Amino acid sequence: MKKIVIILSVLLLVGCGNKVSDKMPSDAFIDMKLEDIEVFQEMYVTDLVRDTNVKIEDYKLDTDTIGEKDIEFYYTYKGKKYVYETTIQVVDTVDPKIFGSSSKTVKVVNPWNLLMKYIQQQDIVMKLFIYMKQKVYLKLKIPLKEMKMNL
Repeated sequence: MKKIVIILSVLLLVGCGNKVSDKMPSDAFIDMKLEDIEVFQEMYVTDLVRDTNVKIEDYKLDTDTIGEKDIEFYYTYKGKKYVYETTIQVVDTVDPKIFGSSSKTVKVVNPWNLLMKYIQQQDIVMKLFIYMKQKVYLKLKIPLKEMKMNL
């Protein structure tokens, strides 16, 4: 019975030794290039690493929102698993683009020209009306001097 208890205790202690540590071993290194990352840029954890002697578990970073982001990733060194935490900055430095025609033409009209055009059109309508009225009077054989211009 003592042997079983001892074996179970040893297995339990060995099993608890597989915890992920956040303390980097003294002979391990990760040289990060912490530059600003452009928003919507496809970026992986390994893209941020300049040099290392550890095996990094790579994944795609979320760069959909602008601002400071805390990231963490796991790495393995000499068979043990560790976690590394850092901060990245997602920025938007690209100028906005406007699609479509490069130029638009806007016709500027002088309001006095519009008024004169309107008056001319009205004058033509009046002349036509007078002409039509004269024709009617002529057909009815009414002398032109009796034609009244009540407009």
